[in-house]
Amino acid sequence: MTLSGISLPKHAVQPYHLWLNDAGGHVWYVFVKAYTGQVMSDRQWENSWVDSIYSLQYKLLAGDTGEWIMPLFAYTFDQHFT
Repeated sequence: MTLSGISLPKHAVQPYHLWLNDAGGHVWYVFVKAYTGQVMSDRQWENSWVDSIYSLQYKLLAGDTGEWIMPLFAYTFDQHFT
């Protein structure tokens, strides 16, 4: 797997959020405990509800603007409700 992105926690008790790409081209969203490095949870992006919302909105907003706005919305929404 290769690291494609990382989000640092806003508070010390929150996990790191990592985006990893596997050999099959799938994207994984991984939560890592900041103090221990323990993987708390992982999920395949293509099978997540955030990806479903992104895909629906992308199809509705189609185009470059929709493609740019929706990842920001999905990330923000995921940060507040997961």
